This record gives sequence, C-alpha cells and structure tokens, in this order.
Amino acid sequence: MHSSIMHSSSTPVASEGAKPAHLEYQSMSFSDLGSSVRFTLLNLFFVDVPKQELQKIGNVTVFEHALEFSSPSPSSPFVSQSSVDRKFNFLLAKHMAGLKNRISGNPTVYIHQHSGIPLIGNLYFGIVDKGSTLIELKPLTSCNANCVFCSVDEGPSSKMILDYVVEKDYLVAELDKLLAIKDKPITIYLNPQGDPTLYTDLVGLVQDVSAMPKVEQIILITNGLLLSPALVEKLFSAGLTRVHVSLSAIDPEIAKQVMGSKGYNVDRVKENVEQIALVHGHDSVLLTPVVVPGMNENELPKLIAFAKRIGCTKIGVQNFMTNPRGRNPVKPLPLDEFKKKMVELEKEHGIQLLEDYRLEATPELPKPFKRDDVIRAQIMCPGRYPGEKIAVSHNRNILIQQCDSEGKVLVKVRKSLHNIFVGEAIRNKR
Repeated sequence: MHSSIMHSSSTPVASEGAKPAHLEYQSMSFSDLGSSVRFTLLNLFFVDVPKQELQKIGNVTVFEHALEFSSPSPSSPFVSQSSVDRKFNFLLAKHMAGLKNRISGNPTVYIHQHSGIPLIGNLYFGIVDKGSTLIELKPLTSCNANCVFCSVDEGPSSKMILDYVVEKDYLVAELDKLLAIKDKPITIYLNPQGDPTLYTDLVGLVQDVSAMPKVEQIILITNGLLLSPALVEKLFSAGLTRVHVSLSAIDPEIAKQVMGSKGYNVDRVKENVEQIALVHGHDSVLLTPVVVPGMNENELPKLIAFAKRIGCTKIGVQNFMTNPRGRNPVKPLPLDEFKKKMVELEKEHGIQLLEDYRLEATPELPKPFKRDDVIRAQIMCPGRYPGEKIAVSHNRNILIQQCDSEGKVLVKVRKSLHNIFVGEAIRNKR
C-alpha cells in the first residue's frame, strides 16, 4: 500500500541480516511526539499513530521522511523487509481513517487508486467535465481564507464537517482516460473547493497534466496568499499557463474584510501578481475580483489602476451571486445592473472588465444513469455536510443527502447532469 498510495521514493533496503528495514516516502513526513508518531500527508493532513503499535513491528527510528524498523531481539537481528512492509501497510490503512486537516480540524478522506472511490460524479473532489473545452480538477478541499462571498462556504469557519484529498497519480491517470474521448484542445482549471496552492503535489500535478497532448492551457484559480516567486517559477516551468487571482480590494482593511481574514496581506499578494506579470507577461495573470455590494464597489477603480500599471489589458470582474450553501452577506446586484456598471467603467478606464472566454462543446463520458433511475450503490464515505454520504455505482460517485445507511443501498437518482449525480437512499440492500 505505501508504495502506490504514498509514493514511496525508494526501494526498501535489507541486507546482511542486521540492517533495519527502511520505509521512505515523498509525500509523507514523520514527527516523533514521544508516545506517538505524527504522520503528515502532503504537509496539510495528519494522523497520530501510537508508538506502541509501531513497536509491534519492530524497534522504530523516526526520520523526516522515513521510518526504520530493527529487530527487538539481539539474538535474532534479522528483519524481514517484506514482513515489515506488510505489517506497516496494514497499520497505515487502519490509521488513515483518522486523517485530519490541520487548517479546518476536519476528518479527511484520502482518495487514491485503491480506495474504490471514482473521481467523476460530484463537485467536491476529482474531475468535473461539463462537455466543453474546459475541465476542472479538484485535488483537495481546504482553504486558508474565509472570503465573505465564498459560494461553497470554504475556509476555517466553514460549516462543512469533512475534507478530501486526492492522490496526484490517480487524478492524472483518470484525467488521461477522459481526454482520450475529447476532440478539441482542452483548458484545465485547477479549481478545487478551496485553494489549490495548499496541495503540496501541485507542481507535479501541473507537470504531469501539461505533458498530455490535448491539454492546451492550465489555469490556476487562487486567492494568492501562498504564492511566492519560487513557487510561481516552479509552476510556470512545469507548464502552467495563467494564474487567476481573486484580488477584490486594494485598501488593506477592505481587503481583509472581503477575504474574511485579519491576516490577509494585500501588499504581498500585489507583489506576487506584479512579479508574475513582469517575468511571464501580462497575459499570464488575471485579476478576478468579486464585487460585493456595499463592501468593495469603490475599489474597482483602484484595481483597474493597479492592473494597468503592471501591464494587464483586462480584468475578470465577477458579480457576487448567492448560493444556498454559500456565504450570502448581502443581496447581489441584478445582472443587468452589474453589466451596465462594468460597461461604463470599461469606457471610462479603457480596459476590458468582463471576460469573454468562449467554450466549445466536446464529447462527454456516457452517463450510466439518468434522473429517476433506481440503482444499486455502495456507500463509501461521508459527504461534506451532516447526513451526506458518497456512494459508488458504475464507476461514478453519487452524492446522497440525508442518508443514515451503510453498505449496499438502493438509490433513486434525483439529479443527473454532466455526470454529476445526486441521489436519495430508498432503503438498505442487504
């Protein structure tokens, strides 16, 4: 399990009998806490494993990205690498069920190639394809900001009770299968429920996706808080095309209010945006402010001035829209009124404010079921809200709301659109 799920970076070594068994990882680190060892996955998700359970495998020595197990018996110094490997994999599988997100504190489901959880079927994680030249990749759920306009209520104050993180190689492999049916160049949006810069395998993900022949563009959707010159350089070297930064105010206090974070440093975000434009060209970055009525309308001229100063020829201004599960601090501007204001500002400042990105239709994967179908499904894990479950059938996810069932269930499909499914559990199917 450890080599395929956790990306073991080296082949375990065992020679001359007395040498310890060595397990090394790229995506996981270890910290000795005394009575337990903290396993940290992708720098963000962790679980504490009692040291006494590890000692049952052998005397354990903890390194930053490795564990070594030696024999507890001087009379029998030989350590079987295969035995250690097998026992540790069993222990790891057991404790990964207790994985937590260190930002939200939420339990976290790790979705990997052997998890039995498909990556197509819901909007929480994985791959979203709505039959166009744009595909969204969602490698995790987690955010370091509490934007007042967040349509999915993400961030430290979120009401959601569970997070997900997807193994990079699994995401890449499933995207590759989907691209096989596409007949036009594809734009990839790295657009999770949260911020993609929290995903430690982000650079590797960009590199692997950019190597796919049908991928024309890769666009990162971010709040910009964790951008840095070093990360930006790695991302663009890996094949990133453009960064969309949700910079919604220039005034520091208004920016903190809109982002819902007292620690939001708008000057640092501006510096990173300016650096991207300077090094990679003005087309490599797009400001995507959200206009929240009564809060930041007067910031638009300042945002325009900043964009023009760094050479940008357009901004992607968005109108705040309410969402039943989002944060809805105010009523949105009517769409006609919003567009009218944007046209007036475009004429006044000589810059495009409404993005005119055009999508073309492409083939979609066949939908295995349609609305009102009754299907057999297997409950695999909880959803993000109380009472939700993620079920699986015909290699698709189905989000089941208000479900207290486990195991096999009959599900009536209530929504079926673009391989996104929501269902209702009818009864247990034993």
